Amino acid sequence: MEEEDKKAERDLEILKNYQKKEAKSIKKIFITLFLLGALIYIVKFLMGFF
Repeated sequence: MEEEDKKAERDLEILKNYQKKEAKSIKKIFITLFLLGALIYIVKFLMGFF
């Protein structure tokens, strides 16, 4: 019984770590897309002046 509890606890820790990494990578993707969109907007805005 104790062995099963330890295994379940270890599996839970692995799952938590995986979810944290996944969340970080999704956050990086959204930040990158936002910055790319802002850069395109700024370039188009500046092209309108010239």
